[in-house]
Order: sequence, then C-alpha cells, then structure tokens
Amino acid sequence: MYEPGVVIREVRVDDLDSVAPLVIRFYRFNEEFDPAWSTKELDPDFVKNILKERLESGDLLYLAEVEGRVVGFLRAEIRANPFLEEDKMVVIKELYVKPEYRRRGIARRLIEEANKALEKIGAKILAAEFPSLNTVADDFYKKLGFRRYLSTYIREV
Repeated sequence: MYEPGVVIREVRVDDLDSVAPLVIRFYRFNEEFDPAWSTKELDPDFVKNILKERLESGDLLYLAEVEGRVVGFLRAEIRANPFLEEDKMVVIKELYVKPEYRRRGIARRLIEEANKALEKIGAKILAAEFPSLNTVADDFYKKLGFRRYLSTYIREV
C-alpha cells in the first residue's frame, strides 16, 4: 500500500531550501482551480523566511523523502476555540506531493503524521483547508474520511 523507502519526518531549518519549491508548487497548483488564489511572484528566499517563521511559531511541518530527496510536505496549524467542547484542532493548510510520487500513499502518510500531533496537544479533530474548487483535494480528503465542516465565501470587489 505504501511506497517503500519513504521517510516522513519533521521539517528542520536546514530542510527549507528543499521544501520552499514545493510550497511554491502547492500555491501554483491551487491557482489553477480558482483565480482568487493567484499568487505573487514567489521568491524561494521569501518562502524560506515564511517557513522559518512558521516553524518558530509552532506550526507542524513534515516532509516526505525518497532516497534523500524531498518529494512532499505538509504544514498544519494548531487552532483553539475556547467556546467549543472540542476546543483544539489541527488544521492542514498546505499538502503537496510531487506529481511523479502521487498515488503511492505519501500524502496519506504525511496526514498520519499530522494526526499523531492530535494526541500530543489533547485534540480530537484533524481538519484540512483548501480552495473549494480544488476537486482533486476534495475527492482525496473525502476518501480519507474527512467531511465538510466550515464554509468560507468570498466576493471580489
């Protein structure tokens, strides 16, 4: 079921050169589904700095390696809402696997790693956010047992 030889681990600062291009590819991919996701010109150094800030802020960042090459990543945030019974959740914000490594269980393994964080922080909900028009992500998450939870509507003026 899973690709042999895949290593899933936390992102370190010295990994950012390898992860930054995947972040750029993630945003370019989502831009294809919705023009509201049109990106700025994304300089890899700018992306590395943002990733470094997110690491330092406590975001969860994982990568997937095959033979020492980074082929996928996941970034998730820990969110709290003191008004809800389930007051903490982990939200996947970015998930990307290079096309040539898809359909090998790598994205699923990255999600399993994020799922492990739930127990550590005392949460029971794992969520994923992505553009509503991204049917690839929609189908993928549904196959993994995710359901619709929150709707965000925008109006461009």
